[in-house]
Amino acid sequence: MKSADFDIVVPVYNASNRLKALLDALEQQASELSFRVILVDDFSKDDSYQKIIALQSGYSFETEAIRLACNVGQHSATMIGLAHVQGEFAVTIDDDLQHHPREIRKLIAVYNEKKPDLIYGSYVEKKHSFARNVGSFLLKQIVKISNKRLINITSFRLIRKEVLNSFRQSDKPVVFIDEPLIHFASSIEYVKVEHQNRTDGESSSYSYRKLIAFALNIILFHSSLPLQFITRLGLVMSLTFFGIGCYYIWQKFFLDVQLGFTSIIVSIFFSSGLILFALGIIGEYIRKIWSSQNQLNNIVIRSHDVFKR
Repeated sequence: MKSADFDIVVPVYNASNRLKALLDALEQQASELSFRVILVDDFSKDDSYQKIIALQSGYSFETEAIRLACNVGQHSATMIGLAHVQGEFAVTIDDDLQHHPREIRKLIAVYNEKKPDLIYGSYVEKKHSFARNVGSFLLKQIVKISNKRLINITSFRLIRKEVLNSFRQSDKPVVFIDEPLIHFASSIEYVKVEHQNRTDGESSSYSYRKLIAFALNIILFHSSLPLQFITRLGLVMSLTFFGIGCYYIWQKFFLDVQLGFTSIIVSIFFSSGLILFALGIIGEYIRKIWSSQNQLNNIVIRSHDVFKR
């Protein structure tokens, strides 16, 4: 395949001071690659969207600029961008140039050779701090609990247009976009790419608190693991309490031992705690379903501009 038309989707958040560097780097590839750029501003607190509009006249590629009405997170912003893809495939990159646009050629080379549905750029060496790398490693281990196929995943991806059809009419937020991508992709490839330092020298917007919250969201609301855990725990505890009950009944009838008040109270409190814990998890699932049915979590696009060349 010749360098076909494709779309580059970039979720943008508080990126006013690095947008020009990003667009300049994309322009360097435009002489040999034919692509559109879709910039999705995730309700930035700075003037990122205004900066996107102001910079358009200096570049040769077509740009589609979308601004969301509230902050929905990187994965949901990426999903909105993928819903507007027109080319043969889409490439997703971050706004901080940690994976440089020139690395897109490596993804395209694998696509031309094997025609997979999904390609991930796997980093040779991450340019994060040691603490952030440890946090990312732990997050990856937690994610693998949810789905063993979620290995070596990054935000640098090439996705065939056929896989994107599931996002066309969606305005619901997603916790973890790679879950449906991997589910709908019949073939997945990985290619080594360079990971760069951030262009602005700042730390990632993903704090440790956000990483932990992200991991918990995946486990609790993007998988059935909690329900499976409750079912298995309930079975184990039922068998345990049945055994304890049989033991006390045996002591009462054969050893004439008086049943202890402490053992009864401990059993009641422990079982009550498990019940309340299970009800809490089930309640969160019900809340998510209720919010979805009442369309309270729909993503709203505030502005949408297309700059053709």
